[in-house]
Amino acid sequence: MKYVNQLDYPEMPYITQVKSTDPEKIKIGLNNTVAKSGCGLCSAVMVASRLRVDGTFEVEDARQLSYDSGANHSSGTDGSLYFPAFAEKFNLDFVNTDSTDELLHCLRTGGAAIVACTGNREGYHGVFSDRWGHYIVAISEERDGRIAILDAAYEEGNYEIGDRKGKVETLERGFCRTSLQVLIEETTTRKLPFYLFWRK
Repeated sequence: MKYVNQLDYPEMPYITQVKSTDPEKIKIGLNNTVAKSGCGLCSAVMVASRLRVDGTFEVEDARQLSYDSGANHSSGTDGSLYFPAFAEKFNLDFVNTDSTDELLHCLRTGGAAIVACTGNREGYHGVFSDRWGHYIVAISEERDGRIAILDAAYEEGNYEIGDRKGKVETLERGFCRTSLQVLIEETTTRKLPFYLFWRK
């Protein structure tokens, strides 16, 4: 199983904001990188590895799929466009839901999930991102009920900041465990935060 960290790609361009008419946003989008906005791309690469899809799928391929699907129209990657295109490309079963029961069913039946976290919001300090929305990968349910996570933006010490402490256990770089309750809190304002994938 592959781990991919977006921060390892500070020089790889990822053009976003392609539908913006705001000159400042267009400029930002033209100078964007995978390190800044590629969590969705890296998450898809990790899911592809986890589910052992046919063929290769690297960060460059993930970026091209975003361009082809139009998912780079805003500041990052639009999961509602990108993840169905990813599932179609690799002939995966796919469900987009807000149900934690369906999330757990996916993880218990050989699937993998991408979770759209909110980042900071009023009265809440984001655990996996303290600035903006962020995608993480859920790969299994542990025996104690926690969820095993691959975090594409992992930085050492991130989960020890302020009120994050004790919410995430780091096992190795980018590979961690957290409770289902933390994932609920991280996604509560998202309409359909769980993107679920299975091999057919």
